[in-house]
Amino acid sequence: MKSKISTTEIFGGVLFGIKSYIWYKYENLFMKNLENLQSYLPLGYLYLVILGIIKETVHFYQLGINILKYSTLMDILIGPIADLMSHPLIVIGFLSLLFAGFQLMKRIFNKGSEKYFHAFFGKNKPREEFTNQDFNRKIIEFFAFLMASFFLGIGLGEGRMVAEKSKKNDLKYNYKLNYNTGEAEEVYLVDNNSVYYFYFSKGDKHLKIAPISTIKNLEIIHNKRLDDNEKK
Repeated sequence: MKSKISTTEIFGGVLFGIKSYIWYKYENLFMKNLENLQSYLPLGYLYLVILGIIKETVHFYQLGINILKYSTLMDILIGPIADLMSHPLIVIGFLSLLFAGFQLMKRIFNKGSEKYFHAFFGKNKPREEFTNQDFNRKIIEFFAFLMASFFLGIGLGEGRMVAEKSKKNDLKYNYKLNYNTGEAEEVYLVDNNSVYYFYFSKGDKHLKIAPISTIKNLEIIHNKRLDDNEKK
C-alpha cells in the first residue's frame, strides 16, 4: 500500500530544492559579499516591517479600520513574516518573484541590448564602465520595488475581496467564536493579532472587533483539509 505524501512534505521538499539550487549557483557570490549582506540585513528587515505596515493599513482601510490603533509593537514586527508564512504558495510565489527578478537583471547586465541595459541601469556612463557594485545596487533597488509591489498587491487584493463579499453577503462562515459568557456565533474571520479578533458575524454586514480576552476559544467548523481526509 503506497503511503501518501503530505502537502507539508511537498512544500518542505520544494523549499529545500530552491535553497540547494541557489546555494550551488551563487555560493561564491554569497561568500564574497557576506559582510555586505550582514550590514544590509537590519535595513532590509526594517524595510520589510514598513511594507507590512503599509499592507495591513491598505487592507483594513478598505474595511473602514485604522489597524495601527489596534496593533501592538510585536504585531508590527512579526506581521511581515507571518504574512509570508501564512500559506506555502505565498512563500513560493515571493521567492520565485525575487529569483526571476534577479535572473532578469543578471541577463540584461551580461547579455542585454544597449537599449534595455541603459533602461535598467541608467545612462550616466558607458556600459563598459559599469561594475559589479553598480549591479548589486540596482539589484537591491529592483528587489525593493518587487517587494513593495508584492505586499501592496496583497493588501489591495485581500481588502477589496473581503469588502466586496461583505456587500454581496457572500462570505463563508468557517469559524465559531465561543465567548467567556457562554455565548457563541459563527463568523467570517478577517484577521487577528495578539490583542483583537476582526470578524463578520453570520447575518450581519458590520465588521466587529473583539478583544481576545473576551474569547474562550475559536472553533474551526469547516476545515477543508480535515473534512477531505474524513471523506477519504
